Amino acid sequence: MGELKLEETDLNTDPCQLFTMIRNYVRAGRTDVSAYLKNEKKLRHKAEAKIARHLTGGKKLFLRWALKHARNTVRHRENLRFARTRVFGLCRRMFQAVGEDLTRKGLLAHPSDVFYLTVDELIAFSEGRSTLTDLRGLSQLRKKEYQAYRDKGDPDERFHTRGVVYTGNTWNSQAVVPDLKPPQSTLAGIPCCPGAVTGTAKVILSHADDLALSGEILAAPRTDPGWVPLFPSISGLLVERGSLLSHSAIVARELGVPTIIKVNNLLDHIRSGDRLAMDATRGIIHILKGQPCETG
Repeated sequence: MGELKLEETDLNTDPCQLFTMIRNYVRAGRTDVSAYLKNEKKLRHKAEAKIARHLTGGKKLFLRWALKHARNTVRHRENLRFARTRVFGLCRRMFQAVGEDLTRKGLLAHPSDVFYLTVDELIAFSEGRSTLTDLRGLSQLRKKEYQAYRDKGDPDERFHTRGVVYTGNTWNSQAVVPDLKPPQSTLAGIPCCPGAVTGTAKVILSHADDLALSGEILAAPRTDPGWVPLFPSISGLLVERGSLLSHSAIVARELGVPTIIKVNNLLDHIRSGDRLAMDATRGIIHILKGQPCETG
């Protein structure tokens, strides 16, 4: 998760996530790769047939042409993204090695603190032309400021700034914010992959959370390709932000996981353990009270 953030811990450094995901698959009995491929092909043929029933003549030929080229371009995009991920992984290992070296020399408190320094600062330090040589103090200062940003939460999706960006701005939208209301029992988003599911919610914010899953409805603020290994272990997917053409959305459709994206304020209303009924065909989520959970 967070594959394009160099400071994130990858599986080479901490393989615990990998073993957690394998345990999820084994516990759910979902270890047959051929079954996934067969189901993916079945879903594809079903979707193609549904569209083709409404087309004739030239329109049907155009559909085949469009599908062929769309698949090729999506394949190229994913291959490029995979290559980019590998490059970022290589860079991550390089900077981790630099951090370990500086830590052994007593210049940093922890190898991961290297990610609070700029590339120019590291090069200048190695070449003996730094304007500041206290790398430990500099990294700690930036770590403290970064944590303060995290504690504030995400800014609004749209906001204005005036004057000096870092001074006197709240990062909030200019719209009038109404008084907070009790949690809504119904939420809505954009349908991404159809299906109806009733089950228990599991909120995951990052790789640092508990990733153990067994058929829950996964609720997340956002996803990236690093979240995909969790999908075989869930019954539904809810995302606060996202796109119909994002990597995660495409894979969710390939696996047939009922998915709703762009659910505004999703995590303000849903907590782990909540019982939900999601209609991913219409993009509606109901927060249930006192009702048993079952997946359908």
